[in-house]
Amino acid sequence: MAYVLHRASGLWKHILQRQNPLSGQRRLFEDTRGALGRVSGTPDEHRSRRLRIYRPARSATQQGRGSRTQLWKAEFEVQDGFGRWTNPLMGWYSSGDPLSQTTLTFSSKEAAIQYAEKYGFQYVVYDPHEEPLHERKIAPFTRSMVHHWRHEGIPRYSTWNEPTEETECSSQHSPSNKP
Repeated sequence: MAYVLHRASGLWKHILQRQNPLSGQRRLFEDTRGALGRVSGTPDEHRSRRLRIYRPARSATQQGRGSRTQLWKAEFEVQDGFGRWTNPLMGWYSSGDPLSQTTLTFSSKEAAIQYAEKYGFQYVVYDPHEEPLHERKIAPFTRSMVHHWRHEGIPRYSTWNEPTEETECSSQHSPSNKP
């Protein structure tokens, strides 16, 4: 542990003393790819891992477009050599991989990518599948009934006994006017 801290402090001093060639001023921190991962003391075998960045699908019990999750998640991909096994006592799955159960949550895809670049992780982004709009089409028989609706409120249909504007105009079709 002392070696890791000594190594990290040496890298931090190197980053602090680096000068910007254009301005000639010393910077407090130069944001190079993966510099924060080296300074933080993360072991090399963890820094070589790859992140899978994705937006999870909504659960099957949710309906509508407003219930879709807007958060992005990043998970470490399974590394070879860390197998899974079934615990004989409880039947749970166990693993020797310390990062297999780690899930990071971000508000946007750009924030997840920025995190991966900042800590020096390789990453793969899976864009979500956008589902099409489900527009309800009007059936052919409902188009012919539109003229029966009164647009002020509840639709009212004409009956044989009650004269309406249409039946008064065409009196020869009304059964009440039969001789």
